[in-house]
Amino acid sequence: MKLKIAQVAPLWFSIPPKKYGGTERIVHFLSEELVKRGHKVTLFASGDSKTKAKLVAPVKKGLIEQGIPWSDYTWSGFNTFLAFKKADRFDIIHAHWGLFSFFFQEFVKTPVLFTFHNIPKRGDHRWKIMEYFKNKINVVFISHSEKNNS
Repeated sequence: MKLKIAQVAPLWFSIPPKKYGGTERIVHFLSEELVKRGHKVTLFASGDSKTKAKLVAPVKKGLIEQGIPWSDYTWSGFNTFLAFKKADRFDIIHAHWGLFSFFFQEFVKTPVLFTFHNIPKRGDHRWKIMEYFKNKINVVFISHSEKNNS
């Protein structure tokens, strides 16, 4: 069965990244393999990304190259919003960044998968939000260690 898949990437770096960017590299390899297997993949990422998937780019290039600080989540939230706004066009939404997908998934019927690439440390203020959604969203961890520490 071929699926229509939305991949929601962080906007800090291009997909694939030119240098640094472990999350972006994973999103790249996953997206390209899904396309290779015949799935219709839409990648929500920066405009300087290179992919065989359909690219939806709310920004022309990675946020870091534009001098936008890590602490500014405005564009990342908007990128997630764009994907969820089109949720009915996809069989699944796979989000790879931030907790915005936790919030938006409450308003769509499309299944959502969230991959934790960097889980917050216990006691971090984001844990309270994650606790609220723990039985409401499908989560994947990038390692057994991350899963066991969650």
